Parts: sequence; C-alpha cells; structure tokens
Amino acid sequence: MNISLVDDEDDYGTLLIKLDRDDSASLGGHGNDMALRLPLYAHEARELIRVLTPLAASDRMVNTKWVAHVVVKDPDTGLYADVEIRKLDDGPMVGLDSSYLEQLDGDPYKDFPLSPYDPGVGLLVPDDEKAEAHGH
Repeated sequence: MNISLVDDEDDYGTLLIKLDRDDSASLGGHGNDMALRLPLYAHEARELIRVLTPLAASDRMVNTKWVAHVVVKDPDTGLYADVEIRKLDDGPMVGLDSSYLEQLDGDPYKDFPLSPYDPGVGLLVPDDEKAEAHGH
C-alpha cells in the first residue's frame, strides 16, 4: 500500500492510495492493482495519511536515532522549546519538538510523527531512546 499527498497546492491536495495485487486481495478485493484519488483540503489529506499510514507500516516507516537535544526560541511565541535532533535511516536529520514526542502513546505504529521529507512516511521514535535522551 502506498499513501501519498499529490497535487499539493496551497490549501488543496489529492490523497492518492495505491494498492498492489496482494494488498487488494488481503482487503477482500479481486487481487487487481487499484488506485483511489480523493480531492481534499490539504490538512484533511495529511490527517488521513496519519490515520492510514499504520495500515502500510511495514514499508512506510523509517527508523530514527537520537543525535542531540537543543533549545531553540519559537519565532511565533517567543518561548523556548526543547527540540530533539534525530537521524533518519534513509539519510537526513530532522528536529522534533520534545513536548510533542512526550505526548505519543507509546505504540510507534499507531502514534508517530510524519517525515517532513516523505509525505505519509512515519518516523519510528523508540521510547527507550526518548527517555535516555532526556535523562529520565
């Protein structure tokens, strides 16, 4: 299963869900390749990607490794925020708000941040690494 946001222009986008023969058969289909396009507001499409991505978790998740903890000033609020710098297995590094990570429910296949580089790809953040990084 491949889930992505395409034709992302301003507030509108199209959620594209592609199923290969095996995916289609496992969902009760006839075993044919299928594609579904849903025109939506971009924020709705992103939320659907967040909900649907666990269904394709085996090939739509990227492992991450803790690199550093930094404190930055939020340009909107002027408040300071803790940010975790994480290295993605597929190459780049990303900063994630530590307070957001602390709110995750602990099941990395159900509640996870999305990659800013690959729409619909979830980032696996191991709980034991989060606690170690914060000295808990």
